[in-house]
Amino acid sequence: MAEIPLILSGYGSAVTMKFMTAAMFVLVAVAQLCGQHRRFEMLGLSCVGAVMFLSMLSIIGFDGEMMPYAMRDVAFETVAAGWPSLGALVSFFTLGLFGLVKTTSIGIDFRYPGYFVMALGIIGVLGHVFDVPLMRFYLEDASSGMAAHTAALFIICGERFARYKVNADPPL
Repeated sequence: MAEIPLILSGYGSAVTMKFMTAAMFVLVAVAQLCGQHRRFEMLGLSCVGAVMFLSMLSIIGFDGEMMPYAMRDVAFETVAAGWPSLGALVSFFTLGLFGLVKTTSIGIDFRYPGYFVMALGIIGVLGHVFDVPLMRFYLEDASSGMAAHTAALFIICGERFARYKVNADPPL
């Protein structure tokens, strides 16, 4: 498997985007696309469910060493091979939880979860700008660091969520 530093971490020896983070972003994107078409709504809901499941697996401490070798990354600020940072997991869980609400008839204001995900992304970006590991959600032996481009993608996802109003179609 080719290891291109620009794709993995954005620059040099920075924090890399973990495999599961990339997989969950793909699932969120598929859920977003499927949510726009009634015919594919169940596929979108399945993707949201997969994001929630993967987030919960990681939060409860699923052992990343069980992943195939190609999915493991042993890089800068990596605690559990292949698994996202705690900030990324909380963001994905928030996106998934409010994406599941779409299946109910409850009118939900999506601005606040969107602002929350944006805030986590902004904190992650600032952690890279000011080189503060805690702001990248890196906790030794507890949470891997969040990559700069992961944080930027959460800002975009959060902004997308924040644009929706009460009783509007949710973004997932």
